[in-house]
Amino acid sequence: MIGSAIKLIGGVLISYYLGRALVRHLAAAFDPNVDDDNDDHHYGSNTRRQGESPSRSHLYGVADNNTTNKFYRPCNPRSTSSKASSFRSKVAESPTSKSTLRLAPPSSSSTSEGTEDKYFFVQKGKSPVYEIPENVDCLIRQNKVPPVLLRKPLSASTYIEFFAALLYAEDHYHKKWSDYKLFNVDLELKQAAVYDKNRSTDTTRNPKHDKTLASFVIDAVSEKRPLLLSRDFVIACPSNVPSSCTFQGLICHVERTSNIILVEFRQDFFSQHRPTSKYDVSFSFNRVCLKRCHQAIEVASTRSCLRGFIFPDSLSSTRTRMATSVSTHMFNHTLDKQQRVAVDQILSLQGPPSYLIEGELAVKTGTSRTITKQQLSRTGLTVKEAVAQLYRISVDHRILVCAHANRTCDVLVEHLKEDIMDGNMFRANAAFREIDGVPSEILSWSAYKGECFTYPPLQELQRFRVIVSTYMTSFRLHGQGIAKGHFSHIFLVDASDATEPEVMVAVANLVGEQTAVIVSGSKGGSPGYVRSDIARKYGLMTSYFERLKNCSNLYHGSSASSMFISLLDEDSAKGSIQRQVSWTKPRAGWVKLNVDGSKRFDPPSSAIGGVLRDSSGEWIVGFSNYVGQASVLEAELQALRDGLNLTWSLGFRKVEVNSDSQTVVHLLKAAEFHFHPLVTILDDCYSLINRDWDISLHHSLREANQVADALAKEGHGCDPGERLWRSPPMHIAMMVDQDKRGVQFVRR
Repeated sequence: MIGSAIKLIGGVLISYYLGRALVRHLAAAFDPNVDDDNDDHHYGSNTRRQGESPSRSHLYGVADNNTTNKFYRPCNPRSTSSKASSFRSKVAESPTSKSTLRLAPPSSSSTSEGTEDKYFFVQKGKSPVYEIPENVDCLIRQNKVPPVLLRKPLSASTYIEFFAALLYAEDHYHKKWSDYKLFNVDLELKQAAVYDKNRSTDTTRNPKHDKTLASFVIDAVSEKRPLLLSRDFVIACPSNVPSSCTFQGLICHVERTSNIILVEFRQDFFSQHRPTSKYDVSFSFNRVCLKRCHQAIEVASTRSCLRGFIFPDSLSSTRTRMATSVSTHMFNHTLDKQQRVAVDQILSLQGPPSYLIEGELAVKTGTSRTITKQQLSRTGLTVKEAVAQLYRISVDHRILVCAHANRTCDVLVEHLKEDIMDGNMFRANAAFREIDGVPSEILSWSAYKGECFTYPPLQELQRFRVIVSTYMTSFRLHGQGIAKGHFSHIFLVDASDATEPEVMVAVANLVGEQTAVIVSGSKGGSPGYVRSDIARKYGLMTSYFERLKNCSNLYHGSSASSMFISLLDEDSAKGSIQRQVSWTKPRAGWVKLNVDGSKRFDPPSSAIGGVLRDSSGEWIVGFSNYVGQASVLEAELQALRDGLNLTWSLGFRKVEVNSDSQTVVHLLKAAEFHFHPLVTILDDCYSLINRDWDISLHHSLREANQVADALAKEGHGCDPGERLWRSPPMHIAMMVDQDKRGVQFVRR
């Protein structure tokens, strides 16, 4: 009897906690004021459950009218020029607190696009909807590229239209797959711990190990189903049951190798589920982050003071340098000369243009036999030192540190708290971020009430001297009332991993005329989670960091200087010691494949190339190809795929493969790219590598990859379609001879 009672009580408690965790995610639903902007994923969150009681509005982060702790203020879009009229957002007022799909009422501000009925989500208060204009939607529906995406180079006059079109392409992807449905699906129950690859040794801190998830298999062919990511939503309806209720769940994990989707449902699903139950399954994408990106691009294009940050070549004068007394004392005495120079430059900044730091991503993973530890890279240590120095120099400095991922923000806070006093730094979190996912060491630097992360009142928030946030969550600072220009310094960390509109969420809403902006990124880095082919191919995969570095004369070429950019390359970590680099011949009986991608920005063009040589260094075959406007990473991957296909077709089965892209080598060796936007081509390369042959894949320094680089550049002049080189072109023959003779090149 007692045992039965204990089981009953345990079941009730498990149901309560599982339900509460999922309610918090579903709560973010369609409420624009408390968007669930957990930033380790993509553009999106979810919808509030139909019929949710208004009396539970506190769960959704909606403050009552008589309270001061409101999460967000609705943001009205600024007016734009007549040129961009077709890309303007539509604003609607909702008479209710719930989000529903409604027929748009007539509006005096609507453009002359005919009288066709338009549907969009109506939300509480005034909120930009950013509905896809009919003319743009029609083009994308026909797989045609909006003309603005073909206008090069990008300029201030086309900025809003260009990025609005890319974001609309992402939105169209959501629409395209909104009717996708799977029928008679078996949902098998699994334990979450089985699929948790990052399980720590402290299993008591993460209750996810005790959760039961539903799993099902989705089509392995990516073109036949939507690209699903963690934090997308699943709607399950019992099959062949008239008037049955639906159950909405949250995708927790996508298992790439087996195409298994793991979903977290509320307890009401599990209470009715039987092993023989079958369901009709559909999917829901959210638009929270897309709307914030639209708003940021719109605001950025209308603020003239941001011109120098977005288009630095438009500046009529050089950077202003503050008369700052900089001490030579460093908190971290191990910083090398390049890092110290970068810190010194940052301390003297004021106003545009942005200062770039090119190096590794800020956080790297160190491993031992028992633990995995997140450490700061040379870039991260430089950022930490600069923030600590700014904090020390003046009590008037207000510093915002933004990064793409929560993990990076958490690690930065863990290290910054060594130099910053309690009460002077605040870790800003998304309202519905899982508290269990936040390291216990930094919870005290955050604010939360119950299951929700909150923000202190505006006056208290303004007193914090350092605030750390993701790009998307920085919108909450703007919503809390933090004014543009409040921050003296804004660090945009790992900006190479975010799309430009994501980075603009912080820049457009918080940068002032005198704000110093520091942007870090890695060479060859690429934003993730871009679903639309058009958006991926025509600009959304080019980060703000990459665009500035490659398109502005301040950051490359003869005019580049340490006043505008710092290069924290790998070799400088060794004190700029000279290294001798040369191409090496493959083993006897083997062949070596070198591949490379090439990208030009004016006019935009991408190309690939590669070369196959034997163990004597003799030329077997080379190839070049023009691949349109692919990103740097996409070009590198296409070069690898084409090179592997060519090598296989020629009958070689012992192959050494060299690419000068560390990202490519890492992605394929780790085999963890199921969330990556280039998952299709990564899958192709992975499958080729795992064919029945002896093959090794290695990273090569660019000096040892000069022939492949030259062939890739040849591809810019090719018509679409691979060109094979049975012998090396005349200007490349010398490089082939140098490689054959083992000529060494100095790399500093």
